[in-house]
Amino acid sequence: MSSQEMRLFADELAEVLSRRALTPQFGLGGVPMEVAEKVLGMSRKTIMDLMERGELDIGIITTAQKKARNQSI
Repeated sequence: MSSQEMRLFADELAEVLSRRALTPQFGLGGVPMEVAEKVLGMSRKTIMDLMERGELDIGIITTAQKKARNQSI
């Protein structure tokens, strides 16, 4: 999937979700990475790479997540 296709998909998903009355399920921490992986059908590494490059705007990556990711590579 190209970055343009990814952006269009993210925009469409955001529009659909904004039309629904969603009850927060995850509290203050946001959506767990395991859920994002399953919903997007991507690996944690791919999701984090896209987020760091600004190609997937679904949240933020903390310093702790960056350190853990760099240690596992």
